[in-house]
Amino acid sequence: MPTTKLKPKKVSLTPVQKLARKAVLDNIAVVLDTLEQQASVLNTAPAIVSEADRVASDYDACLDSANLILGGKPVDMGDADWARVVLINKQHLGHKLISPQWTDEDLSLFITAFNT
Repeated sequence: MPTTKLKPKKVSLTPVQKLARKAVLDNIAVVLDTLEQQASVLNTAPAIVSEADRVASDYDACLDSANLILGGKPVDMGDADWARVVLINKQHLGHKLISPQWTDEDLSLFITAFNT
């Protein structure tokens, strides 16, 4: 079965339409460039993180969760939202506290926040 080629339909554009079309095409080019940059980042090999750096990062994240819980509900936050924030951060702390990665780190603040 022979294929028929579609011929581009020619239209007559006003100067304003031509400018609008150019702006759209320029925007598409910018978006494509951004997507290509993101893809190149995703295609790079992951950084190798040392165990000490990973433990330090987890400690900092736990510290953030503990300080958030112990800091109390912000005045502009509703009770239901605050309950959700506390739950999520307690779950985070619970998962991290049972991790075997801890050696001699002080976890007392995390335990206090988890038990609050």
